[in-house]
Amino acid sequence: MLSRIVLIILASCSAVVSKRRNVLLIIADDAGIGLVLGELRAAGYENDTLVIYSSDNGVPFPNGRTNLYGPGAAEPLLLSSPEHRGRWGGGQPRPRQPAGPALVSLLGIGLVLGELRAAGYENDTLVIYSSDNGVPFPNGRTNLYGPGAAEPLLLSSPEHRGRWGGASPALVSLLDITPTILDWLSVPFPAHSLPGGPVLLTGRSLLPALVSEPRDWTTVYSSQSLHEVTMYYPMRSVRRGPFHLLQNLNFLMPFPIDQDLFVSPTFQDLLNRTRGGRPTHWFKGLHQYYYRERWELFDTRTDPLETENLAALASHRGVLQDLRQRLQKWQWATADPWVCGPGHVLENRLEPQCRPLYNGL
Repeated sequence: MLSRIVLIILASCSAVVSKRRNVLLIIADDAGIGLVLGELRAAGYENDTLVIYSSDNGVPFPNGRTNLYGPGAAEPLLLSSPEHRGRWGGGQPRPRQPAGPALVSLLGIGLVLGELRAAGYENDTLVIYSSDNGVPFPNGRTNLYGPGAAEPLLLSSPEHRGRWGGASPALVSLLDITPTILDWLSVPFPAHSLPGGPVLLTGRSLLPALVSEPRDWTTVYSSQSLHEVTMYYPMRSVRRGPFHLLQNLNFLMPFPIDQDLFVSPTFQDLLNRTRGGRPTHWFKGLHQYYYRERWELFDTRTDPLETENLAALASHRGVLQDLRQRLQKWQWATADPWVCGPGHVLENRLEPQCRPLYNGL
């Protein structure tokens, strides 16, 4: 994936509010460290600088951050010296840029905020930081399982300093960014429609969370249809409290693999072990990873790794039905063309309705 940091700066809205207010939205993807190294190179310090990178804590999951168990204590440590090029890239005689959203958090974001401060916008700018996908491992990126959907979301407002440095357990998503920016600028969402009906924002403004901890932010939705053009595999999900429901619409076909994951050492090891009939030391096999159930339901309180599908259990029939209804209601609200799939087709010439295909699904 191309290394980049995308900066979207929305200028002041002085006609609506009494003072200038700005928004700085940062979406960073893999290898954001490239920006920092590029600045180092441009300044002429590339060949006399020792670069040391680490992270400030473990993964933000149970047994992770705030714990001293392995997932909480394990941190990356990358060392690059211009005088020891023979060890660049783990012994390969060529430089390799480390990758990962956390790199931007530590280094790239500091440069951006420094420029914001130097330009005099520090005290009237809402800063939003997030990433574009989950970790690049199986069950991670290109998936809607927890490791694939979990992203950092940092929000800093100069008008809500009481919450600086705080954390919230509320469930939020990138669908909340647009309502947050509109709220910050005091701009109403314009009423307009598409052929499927009126366009609605299903996210919420995050600014109230900077005043006090929200009590009822317990539900988030997510959607993906493809990662690359050859990876068409529509999925929809809803998480409400500890329960996470996923619908794999094309569940009869194998889950596609993106190019970056395929060439990774982790996936190559899974392939080689599977081909050789050796244990993979993973909680699922490749066949289970490729071929999934249509409905997958997990209780993240007792199963944070999402290893046990509860969708077929009678004990969770009520939870499954409730989440399915909530997910379909959200699909109708967002004019999702897959709202009727895979057993029905959406017919909306007269009025939107699901018509059966009698395909056994």
